[in-house]
Amino acid sequence: MSGSPYNTQGRAIVALSMSILASSYNIAAISPQLGIIRQLFRPGPVYMDLLATSVLIGAMVAAVVGGPMADRFGRLRILLFDLLTFILGGVIGALSWNMWALLASRVVVGLGVGLDYVVVFVYASEIFRRGSAPSRMMLIMFFANFGIIIAYFSGFLFDMVGAGLSWRLELASGVVVAAIPIWLRARLPESYAWLQAEHRPVRDVVRRVMEMGRGLFKVYSIPWFLYQIGDQGLAVYMPYLLSSDLHVTFTDGAGYSVIVKAFTIPASFAAIVLVRRLGMLRLQFIGFIARGASLLMLSIFILASLHMDLAFVILLALAFFFGAMGPDKTTVIRPTGWSDTQTRGAFQGISEASGRLGGILGVLAFAVAPDVLPGSGFLLISFTCLAGGVVTVLIGRAKASSLASVDPR
Repeated sequence: MSGSPYNTQGRAIVALSMSILASSYNIAAISPQLGIIRQLFRPGPVYMDLLATSVLIGAMVAAVVGGPMADRFGRLRILLFDLLTFILGGVIGALSWNMWALLASRVVVGLGVGLDYVVVFVYASEIFRRGSAPSRMMLIMFFANFGIIIAYFSGFLFDMVGAGLSWRLELASGVVVAAIPIWLRARLPESYAWLQAEHRPVRDVVRRVMEMGRGLFKVYSIPWFLYQIGDQGLAVYMPYLLSSDLHVTFTDGAGYSVIVKAFTIPASFAAIVLVRRLGMLRLQFIGFIARGASLLMLSIFILASLHMDLAFVILLALAFFFGAMGPDKTTVIRPTGWSDTQTRGAFQGISEASGRLGGILGVLAFAVAPDVLPGSGFLLISFTCLAGGVVTVLIGRAKASSLASVDPR
């Protein structure tokens, strides 16, 4: 189905928002269950690291492959396919007959995540008017925060059912969440911009984007990489970390995670309002620096052995607030400003893959950091956030000025 680029924008916002909610829910669905899985099955540390990063590995692969595929075969075909991977991965995960089946299910879910974050925002950038595109894409990203909050809260509820069953119920619920956007997506028209473009073979798409964008990848890839080191490390391990640091049960850790993550809701509203006034780069800079400062203070508290549970929760919540207000959204949205419709998906995919690589490294670092030095994980993330602020100042403005961007600065 095809149509005008402007006649279905309300429907598109709902469909794309629900899709991103499903994607973020499925990323975080394993998080409240990591402590329980470790307690029930007592797998080795290598397996736990693989389980924590498997969804990001799948997402990185899918981002690299899915971007060029969307440029060649269309945005909507890929959008519908990625939701099916959530359903398949969720079914395999819920029915896992051994730990390796569970691991495989998370890789399958990751494939859907990688495709979703590439195509949703490329499609959105092509159907929304340029003046409203940034704020509307931030509204879509707002639902990523909801997806993670719902995943933590459902983990809290399922844990009360019983540890032996809770992880299966949590993964099965991802199937239900993913099924909702399928009907909504089926009613969307294909991107008018894509329909008007020349559709090149995948190999030509990759060659063209590498030739045109080689010098610009660092503008988008480095900030996304730096932000995801901390974002994914915290998102995956937060229920487990809170249960450990606050000396509470895994169930209560998931409950506290809901409270901390809830700070991203007002932050997302602030981002939607401020992006028009400040522009994406300024918002990204403020978010990076304020998040880095919050995490630096948190790491100092831990290193100094100051046991202040309330201060711990508040500083962690502030870190999530400032991340959600800035780089959580800008690093995802800014690459869609790539002006060439024929290769926009590939450019977004390569940029996203760098973020997923950062996420993998962040999860692994967060897994081993507490054993090296308490608080060192938060210290590492604070440095990557501060570095993201510096990178935004040094290379963001100079390079982005050469692009026809959706950025409203």
